[in-house]
Amino acid sequence: MILNMKSEKMKMLPVIVLATGLVVTSAVPSTFAAESVASKTVSGGWSEKSGYFTTINNNRGFSILAASEPKHEGYVESRREGSTVLLKRAVGKTTWENTRHYTRARFEGNLTGKIKGDSGRVWGTGSTEAKSDWIDKSFSDWVGKTYYGNEE
Repeated sequence: MILNMKSEKMKMLPVIVLATGLVVTSAVPSTFAAESVASKTVSGGWSEKSGYFTTINNNRGFSILAASEPKHEGYVESRREGSTVLLKRAVGKTTWENTRHYTRARFEGNLTGKIKGDSGRVWGTGSTEAKSDWIDKSFSDWVGKTYYGNEE
């Protein structure tokens, strides 16, 4: 009887592991969840959490269509408001000679994927700079991110 119960528990183990994996992966959004909305037009960018990235699908496209390769810089600036509140904003700068392109800066919830302080796409030729709104990041999961691309 005891051996039979142990055997039944062992049969259930793969089901439990699979169910746990499905729950965990569905509860935690992808790192690129917020990017996926615009991923067809994003050539690359920067994340305060994970650094610089380029999208594989667009790399071939921009090197063929553009006169030059883009250069992108992203970072977060800080400033004090009063004695206790530390505000931050994301800043993106892109240089892409002879190419109409955009730069975008915003904060995204690391776990939620929600967006805050979005600069929108700042379009230009040659160089562009985007600055998000100043936000209070205290006790939050907001991550500064910047993006660039040359497609509408």
